[in-house]
Amino acid sequence: MSLEVEMTPGEAPPAWRERRRRRILAAAAKLFGQRPYLGVQMDDIAVTAGMGKATLYRYFPSKEDLYLEVFDRALVRLTRTIASRLAAGRAPESIVTAIIEAIVQTFSVHIGTLRTLVGDDAGLADRMRHVFRGHRRNIHALLTEALATGMAKGALRDLDLQVTPGLLIGMCWGGVMGNPNVAPPVLAEAAGKIFLRGVAATRPARAGERRRGRKTNGAGGSPYKQTRKEISLSRHDIS
Repeated sequence: MSLEVEMTPGEAPPAWRERRRRRILAAAAKLFGQRPYLGVQMDDIAVTAGMGKATLYRYFPSKEDLYLEVFDRALVRLTRTIASRLAAGRAPESIVTAIIEAIVQTFSVHIGTLRTLVGDDAGLADRMRHVFRGHRRNIHALLTEALATGMAKGALRDLDLQVTPGLLIGMCWGGVMGNPNVAPPVLAEAAGKIFLRGVAATRPARAGERRRGRKTNGAGGSPYKQTRKEISLSRHDIS
């Protein structure tokens, strides 16, 4: 049996303890990425991390606490990913597209959990929103920078930079919440085209063109037939 030495307040954790903590978080992130929140048990995480459940509980007192730290770290990675896309110096539209893909991918792994939380687990939804609000300002600021850069280069039309970043985040959030069976790349592509191109045609399409357009993706289907479901997005979900 291993013994863990008590630490004094303010003392840095030993390297071995930090490595063990990272191993737990990696195992939890893997399982939460593969299954719904309610389908993951602490026993599963302990086995995947290669340790006993008693050891796991010394680091995280509950599955909820462990999940929230996994979620928090995912948002930290998202923020870093967005910053790296900005620093890459690519074309503005390419940067915005890459940012949308990163946001949708992160939301698809974690925000979908909100759909399944009921009863005793419903409180986790409020805690998730609280964690997200802690990162929202940084994500909003990076999106503002990306859009402002695109506007300055003439690649994007004039946008309200106080409103537009939040609308973009909300569209990604709502797309994930409202379309659980749609693959993240499909959602990201649809969101990117709506945001960058809009939905209005530059001129009215003639009947023959509309018919031909419907045939371009196979037997009469729209290329986005999976994403045509109406998305219900409440202010409570993203505020």
